[in-house]
Amino acid sequence: MKGSPNPYAAPEIASDARAPYHAPPGAPLDVWSVGAIAHQLLVGSPPLRQEEGAGAIAALARLGSGALSREPDGWLERTTMSREFVGRLMNTQVSQRPSAAAALQDPWMQAIFPLSLASWPAGCETYIGLEHRLFCYFVSVLLLPNVVQYRDCFQMRSGFMTADEDKDGFISTAVAQRLLQEQRGLAPSTAAAVLEAVDVKRAGAVDLCALLAAFAAARATQAEHTTPRTPDELAKRLERAFFHAFGDAQRMVASPEHVESGLTATVVKEVEAHAGVQYEELLNFLPGGAFEKEALREAAREYQGRGTPLSPESPDDDRDDSEHSWGEAFGLERVHDLVKGVLQTCGLGAVAPCDQHCHMVPMAPASA
Repeated sequence: MKGSPNPYAAPEIASDARAPYHAPPGAPLDVWSVGAIAHQLLVGSPPLRQEEGAGAIAALARLGSGALSREPDGWLERTTMSREFVGRLMNTQVSQRPSAAAALQDPWMQAIFPLSLASWPAGCETYIGLEHRLFCYFVSVLLLPNVVQYRDCFQMRSGFMTADEDKDGFISTAVAQRLLQEQRGLAPSTAAAVLEAVDVKRAGAVDLCALLAAFAAARATQAEHTTPRTPDELAKRLERAFFHAFGDAQRMVASPEHVESGLTATVVKEVEAHAGVQYEELLNFLPGGAFEKEALREAAREYQGRGTPLSPESPDDDRDDSEHSWGEAFGLERVHDLVKGVLQTCGLGAVAPCDQHCHMVPMAPASA
């Protein structure tokens, strides 16, 4: 409520009790509260309220965010990524806060769902699903400049920009499905299937690259005439489509040279300029010389999203947010899951949960 001393309320809501606050369309008010919750879980105290002193307000202004702890030393044992995540969500400038969809793509949020298959127990549900989605995304992006014309790319980019009302670079999968149906004429079941297969992180929102990859997957496999029921089934179809486009479909053999020569230059330029793809880096993951389907599968396992918007940022320090405060008592994965779940309610809709019994494999500490 306006005028409330609640430290979890955005400052523009809590600042003045005399008049109702009317938020501008698309204002990311909820993410402030999510940032405040993350603050509490990470350092063990809520952020300072504005009424706790003019000095606090001045400090917030200097920091550029509201992520000021009652105990400043509480952040000393936290990673820079976690503090920056909270700071972005609690920015005192409403226009500078990320949307819920953009917050879900934050490096700190993505750190709990690594794209390295070595981080997950082989054979668990998350491992299998991630393997299939990584393959679908990898192959679809490679097929994109071969099976999609420049005109279609341009029209889809225009449609995406119109649909992206808050200009955060993401649209919900529901909106993306409608675009694929209305602009590209895909059947609802096909649009849903290809979007599910390329939503690697299962965030419920896609960027332009994922939207184009979904369309490329549908275009490359349209001769199959039936809708793939699972990402695994689509992966098998994309495998056949890849060797049909870039090699010998009968022997299932291709080469990097044939792949590179099969990419339409104008589409490559469009996708690299506007969808965050680096085809030279992607092609480097293909084995040298002639290769078969298992080598293609291995390349998809190894690339981990590099050369695309999926590529995660590397942590810049050695601190571990799973230790100390609630990260230790509550469990860092659960902290991430809680924050992710709340963000997904901010206009994205429900997203299927990950396998509850599939936990990351502990990684060996780096040598000193």
